[in-house]
Amino acid sequence: MNYLEFEVIWGVNNIYSILELNSKLIYEGIFKGKVLETGCKEYSPLVPGDIVLGYIYSSRKVYIDKRLSRKNILWRYNKKADLRQTIVSNIDNVLIVSSANFPEMKNFFIDRVLVVAEEQNIVPIIVINKIDKGISQKAQEFSEIYENLGYKVLKTSVKTSEGIKEVKEVLKNSRTSFIGQSGVGKSSLINLIDSRASQSVNEISHKYSRGKHTTVYSISFHSESGIIVDTPGIKEFGIETLPFENLKYYFKEFENFASFCKYKSCLHVSEPYCSVTSSLDNGISKLRYESYLKILSELKNYKNYAR
Repeated sequence: MNYLEFEVIWGVNNIYSILELNSKLIYEGIFKGKVLETGCKEYSPLVPGDIVLGYIYSSRKVYIDKRLSRKNILWRYNKKADLRQTIVSNIDNVLIVSSANFPEMKNFFIDRVLVVAEEQNIVPIIVINKIDKGISQKAQEFSEIYENLGYKVLKTSVKTSEGIKEVKEVLKNSRTSFIGQSGVGKSSLINLIDSRASQSVNEISHKYSRGKHTTVYSISFHSESGIIVDTPGIKEFGIETLPFENLKYYFKEFENFASFCKYKSCLHVSEPYCSVTSSLDNGISKLRYESYLKILSELKNYKNYAR
């Protein structure tokens, strides 16, 4: 049996579009059995970016036998399944797209994605889109906070093409996922970078009777600029399964202060002699700290700990 390596491009209902890495031909992949054995219960056994082993059993059809190790995953918590849901795997960057004015920029959403990016060693870049319509005071304030923390912040417009060159530089020779809430112009941004993206999404949407011009599942494109993964507009980005004691390590502004806390196990909430809480607005943004407390209160094992 001649096993080959394939990259997952997209998938619906356990039917996957996969790229054979040597020939660059696209095949339809299905599991040999009813499920793919990965060693643990998963909501998404295969996502764009996964590398799988399989063998061709007929013209352009492949039985998928094994998923190879992932270097990282961009994940969120799925409440309905009560599991981590992997959105995309094996990426270098994640572009977190928000709107400059409407819909309102939400730092709680951005901060959750930043936590997962930090945990998974993915480089996060914050994109403030639709700047041709003006930048709200809140968006400008958040932009300054993230820039001061060392995060790259790009301001873009599909109408004027402002910032598009900088986005293409990020994409160059890398694998980048775009993520954002509905209405922020994420897919329009991708279509400007790679005009084939819209055509591909429309073809798949038509095939599966879904609304056009709306991404309903993750899909990757091999663009001239690099590999792009478009993801569905996400209303909520929960990270409830993250171990609560680890959260503080993913707010990188805490690092320079935490070593001065009296207790090594300090969670920077209400402990005495906490250097982090005593440094609010003097090195640590109150908005970011409020975000930290909100995320911490949502984490499953913290709820039991805090009782």
